[in-house]
Amino acid sequence: VLADASMAELLLLLCLKRLVDKEVAPPHNLKMMLREYAEFLVSAKTAQMMVGSHYELPKAVLSKAFEHLISLGLVGTTEGKRAVPLEQVPVRLLVSSSRLQEFVKKSKRIPLAIQRLGSSWLQ
Repeated sequence: VLADASMAELLLLLCLKRLVDKEVAPPHNLKMMLREYAEFLVSAKTAQMMVGSHYELPKAVLSKAFEHLISLGLVGTTEGKRAVPLEQVPVRLLVSSSRLQEFVKKSKRIPLAIQRLGSSWLQ
């Protein structure tokens, strides 16, 4: 299923994993993942891991990616079907850290910037 994830979805998975590793108290949500994503953009620019704004994705794209992660079963909602904004839907990571790390290391289609992020964030 990870092979079906887009780069935007993979970035969000890495961001959610980072929240878990930082021991940020659950529930986690898209808003929190977007803050981690913003940190990735800053660190990638600082480390000159990318040219231009290739990974600066619109919020609408990231929101769709988030919804797709839920439909793929890589991220699960933690509460019932209450009416909450998408950014505040509580979620949990359903893919193991080792599986995510292995995919990031071995996949040939993942850009270098994301591989470096994954390698540094999945230790």
